[in-house]
Amino acid sequence: MNPSNEATLAVVDNLSLGVRVAKNTAWLLAGRLGSQGLAMLFAILIARRMGEVGLGQYAFITSVIFLGNLSTTFGTDMLIIRELAAKRDFSLLLASLIVQLGFSLPFIFLVFLLAPELPNQSSEAVLALQLYSLALIPLAFYSVFSSALRGVERMDSFTWLTGLNGGLLFGLAWIFIHPNTSIVVLAAILLAAQCAGAICAALLCFVQIPGFRRAWKTSRKTIVRLIRLSAPIALLGLLGALYQRMAIYLLATFEGAAAAGSFSAALRVMEASKIGHIALLSALFPAMAQANLGIGVGKSSRHVQKVFASSLNVLLTFAGALALLLFLFAGPLLIFLFGPEFQSATAILKILAWVLIPMTFSHYLSLRLLAASRERPIMAALGLSTIVLAAIIGLGLPHWGTAAVGWGMLFAEVIQAAFLVIAWRKLRIQSRKLPAVQVSKPMS
Repeated sequence: MNPSNEATLAVVDNLSLGVRVAKNTAWLLAGRLGSQGLAMLFAILIARRMGEVGLGQYAFITSVIFLGNLSTTFGTDMLIIRELAAKRDFSLLLASLIVQLGFSLPFIFLVFLLAPELPNQSSEAVLALQLYSLALIPLAFYSVFSSALRGVERMDSFTWLTGLNGGLLFGLAWIFIHPNTSIVVLAAILLAAQCAGAICAALLCFVQIPGFRRAWKTSRKTIVRLIRLSAPIALLGLLGALYQRMAIYLLATFEGAAAAGSFSAALRVMEASKIGHIALLSALFPAMAQANLGIGVGKSSRHVQKVFASSLNVLLTFAGALALLLFLFAGPLLIFLFGPEFQSATAILKILAWVLIPMTFSHYLSLRLLAASRERPIMAALGLSTIVLAAIIGLGLPHWGTAAVGWGMLFAEVIQAAFLVIAWRKLRIQSRKLPAVQVSKPMS
């Protein structure tokens, strides 16, 4: 290709980056608003019909399976997105599914074996946890199919998929969940919804992605290579899951389901406020992967970096505004959503509101580093913040109650963000010293 034509194409590609990101963000935001809105309605329905204890049991079993899902996914979902976005490499799909199923089955066995030994859990909660652990099998299929959609930037299809899943789950809960409903029935509903979601994801991939039918080939060498490459991302996922759900685990274990339910209400509101953040960052990640592989990056790379920097500024502005709103209206919001029974979670939500600001830095910089195949700084940051969170909760819970959990999450997130800012600055300084654009390592 003529060098002048190549440069022109690079400029066109980068000028369209903002449009692509905006379009993908719009689709993902719509999907997040729909799915998270339905998830919030689902949690409210559980809280209203099953009370504080029911919500606490639900939060505990879903947190355990959330940890299991991220562990058994083994980082292959992010690897699929990165490789499809950068090189349209479909060779990892079947290998990823085999790896995920291979890790899911032992995890399910451990849940059945160890669940009865968990302290402060009723026999129904144990049975519900065992039943819902079976969802890791359809979740493995869903993870591979949904990652493929995101990797080829079919955000519209991914949006409809998430909305459909959320609507189905809420519809089933509305019909079958009543004040005296067992947590086991709820677990069965969750399992059925995951199975339906996996089937829908498969159908969308086969219809929407050209050549998807021919992509299902693999070899032992490919599986071994996949495990080697995804292991760092898998460790990140495990640390991230443990960090995000540690508070629920500890509260449910040491304080009981009621305390976990109260905290879960506040956490649910805070997490719902991240809808826009997650949508924009999910849309940016394929572009980050392409930029770090040098695709469409040349003389116009400054435009790419400008788009990324502008996105961070937008995220920080929204985070500050949302944090202030949650702080000011925490009490009325909790009562309106979950009922007077959850007014005790007001103090926790006022603390958690400010987690949004450092969390914005953490999520953005983690994706920048992950796209550049720099997983070690993210691991170090997650490991350090997890230790800090565990220490604050362990030392503060007997004296300050659930407030210790809120302060622990805030301090841990600030430390994580500061660590990642330092790591990113070091990486940028190193890249400026190189004579050419820093390109991440290829798959092979």
